[in-house]
Amino acid sequence: MVRPAKGAILGYKPEPPPTDLPASAQRYLDQELHRISGVLQAVLAQLTALAPLPMQVSVLFEVIRSSRVLALAPTMTEPPTPTEPELIYVDGTGWDPGSGKGYYYWNGMVWSPLG
Repeated sequence: MVRPAKGAILGYKPEPPPTDLPASAQRYLDQELHRISGVLQAVLAQLTALAPLPMQVSVLFEVIRSSRVLALAPTMTEPPTPTEPELIYVDGTGWDPGSGKGYYYWNGMVWSPLG
């Protein structure tokens, strides 16, 4: 689950692995998810210190897209109460924030397309 983290533009806190998995699989999955969380936190900390928000979001988008760490389900309707910053993937059929199908982030006022 992706959640905002204090002092970061975006954070990742892994949920516990399913309890119906063997204990060794649970431990492995838990370790890997925490390792991914640590890498994302390090990247986000560097971005926060070095770049303005639109650039941070663009770089983060490229990291996510290239690593396939985070998959976003298509959004077909406008989120009722977006929070800054929020990253979504729009399918462009039920709702189009302006540039059709693609990734967008909420900058506090409007949905801005990425890539």
